[in-house]
Amino acid sequence: MQMEREFPLRLVVAYRLALTLDALGARTEAIAKLRDVVRRLGTKGEPTPKDHWIRSAAPRNLGVLLWEEAKSSRDMAEEGADPDARTLELLREAYEFTRIAHDVEVKQDPQGEEGTSERIKAANNLLYFLLEYLEGGGPPLEGMGRTQVIAFLKEIEGDAPSALKSLAAADTVRRAHEHLGNKELELEAARAVVRLGSKAPSPRPAIVREALRAAERSLSLASPFLVERDETGA
Repeated sequence: MQMEREFPLRLVVAYRLALTLDALGARTEAIAKLRDVVRRLGTKGEPTPKDHWIRSAAPRNLGVLLWEEAKSSRDMAEEGADPDARTLELLREAYEFTRIAHDVEVKQDPQGEEGTSERIKAANNLLYFLLEYLEGGGPPLEGMGRTQVIAFLKEIEGDAPSALKSLAAADTVRRAHEHLGNKELELEAARAVVRLGSKAPSPRPAIVREALRAAERSLSLASPFLVERDETGA
């Protein structure tokens, strides 16, 4: 808080404060802080360079927190109940903010993870949020349909699931192929999830356990013919 008061125009300070608030369990405050950062980034004359990584990272992480809020809202609903209007609105918002992150060209955060660009991170999240929205019964909206599922799937190289090196990407790709009815590619992605998930250190986070359970479900529901064909490559 003190750093933010001393450097009020340094949006990176506010951004990192938001991530700290989330890590401390104050998600509502973190969302409000990131909303303000994204709003300020969009104001005329804001001095942050146009290619600064925060212009992608801030809306992308806001999208993640909104998705987490939607997940919490859904988990608190009665078991088996369809997502309510609030959950779907949060997912729509998560998607829209992540589109901002996806569509801007920026440099990499020097303190961030190496290897995966901000755009690819955003594309993976966009695909996942879109699937959550569509499969939750969200009403059809422009720019949120099957065409976008296929486009984002291609962007994160989901047409070759066995080559994926990210568990998050493999989980998203598995779900996308399941949604599209591409059974063989769904199985290939499920095997990638199992392969990558087995390398996760113990204790495995809940998100890893959920990805593994979904992959194992895909494999268990596959017909013997498809499983044998997938294993042999015939």
